[in-house]
Amino acid sequence: ILSNLHKGGVLSSISLEDEAVEIIETTIEEDSAIKNIKIEELKLPAGCLFLSILRDKNCFIPHGNTVLKHKDQVAVLTLKKVLKTVEKVINSKV
Repeated sequence: ILSNLHKGGVLSSISLEDEAVEIIETTIEEDSAIKNIKIEELKLPAGCLFLSILRDKNCFIPHGNTVLKHKDQVAVLTLKKVLKTVEKVINSKV
């Protein structure tokens, strides 16, 4: 397992299975364009999945209708081939 830091707000990532997939972790910032948006409304490519959200010391598995909030710490599983697109969406600012 390889751990490394990505640019633009992604706290950490882990590459799995010969780096075909990655789990990235980031925190939703105050100026994030995805804050107060439902996961199902995000323009994300096929090949990514929100695994968990840590909110106010409570961890849960989100669904499409989960609204992302300021300070949410999210973990996202993504295929390596769509990683840059996923990072761009997650790190977009208003």
